[in-house]
Amino acid sequence: AQKLRISQPSVSLHIKNLEQEFQTVLLNRSPKQLTVTPTGDMLYHRSKQIIRLYEQAKQDIYEHHHLARGKLTIGASFTIGEYVLPQILAEFHQLYPHVDIEVVIDNTEAIARHVRLFHVDIGLIEGQTN
Repeated sequence: AQKLRISQPSVSLHIKNLEQEFQTVLLNRSPKQLTVTPTGDMLYHRSKQIIRLYEQAKQDIYEHHHLARGKLTIGASFTIGEYVLPQILAEFHQLYPHVDIEVVIDNTEAIARHVRLFHVDIGLIEGQTN
């Protein structure tokens, strides 16, 4: 009752309702002690499983709506594409495994053209371009 911040009689009522619902005794009550019955123990463990499933469902739904997925096409000039991108893409894939990455490696001028024509989503070059 304290942990849930509700009154003790309210907890007793909820337990009584559960006992009626499942047609069993969940707790053995005596003036000196309170013990959980085997069916009370079953309900406790199943309730914990239900809570874990609920939390997993929330997480799955959140990931479904917020998970990065799709295709990312990156254009890169030779030096970046061969020496810089591999490590970055390995780390990116660890963070976003549902994103398919395609890399186009070409000279600076060609990568700039790919960006202007929307053939790539992003272009990474080390040279200058207009």
